Amino acid sequence: MVSRASGGISAILAAFLLLSPASTESGVRVDPTTQSFVDSTGRSVLFHGINVVGKNSRKEQELSEKQMDVMKDLGFNVARVGLSWDLYETEPGLFDETYLDFVEAQVNALGRRGILSFLDMHQDLLAKQYCGHGLPEWHMWPSDSDDFHRNGRWAFPQPVAKPKYGPNDTYSGPYGRISNCGEAESGKIGWAGLYMTRALSNAAQLLYNNESGRLDAFADFWRKVARRFRSNEYVLAYELINEPWLGDVFADASLLIPSRADKVGLSHRQVPRAASA
Repeated sequence: MVSRASGGISAILAAFLLLSPASTESGVRVDPTTQSFVDSTGRSVLFHGINVVGKNSRKEQELSEKQMDVMKDLGFNVARVGLSWDLYETEPGLFDETYLDFVEAQVNALGRRGILSFLDMHQDLLAKQYCGHGLPEWHMWPSDSDDFHRNGRWAFPQPVAKPKYGPNDTYSGPYGRISNCGEAESGKIGWAGLYMTRALSNAAQLLYNNESGRLDAFADFWRKVARRFRSNEYVLAYELINEPWLGDVFADASLLIPSRADKVGLSHRQVPRAASA
């Protein structure tokens, strides 16, 4: 599947210090001197990768035995395997372990064919209330302000488009849920333009600021994932979040300067070690 592009901050990747083991059971490891992947004999490893990401349901990510055999025959030796926080934590504090069972089975099936996996916590536009997916809705609301509430001056998707609500919308109290995602995404700059909405940018910043323990919850999600996969011989690495948005670019326009968000985002914050314990 084609991934959606947005501004990213590599700082969040370091924030949780969630590192894969020094080497997988296959013998692949990172050489600390060259920062390149090498095998058990020290030879450089070249990867031929494929994207296996289902964005809204596990069904989107299902692979048949034949499909995986074809991947092997085509010479792929690594897969970017989708992993969604919102598909795992389905209600606040309630984790669907059958979802991780599904991901683990896929990792193992690929691994038996010589294809290693790196697990990608995939998101686009953060969460459902922003016409996106990936992070649980209850962790991603903007500030509790009239400006962001239903029909407020910065209610999503302002200023990119005007919100339209269904006639019987009672979704999430004061915020509401828009009914015109398709219209909002069809503007001149397409779906990616929704990153430049006040509500989404504000919500992203609240995550990075650990407002109401949001970042702690994200670390807890990864802690659970790391515990499940830390002994899996086929897991090569973890991608902590796909294409993280810069933060609140309306409150601090300097975040739009290349590499600026990296320096002022999560890189200097004290956050839990997701792989601890």
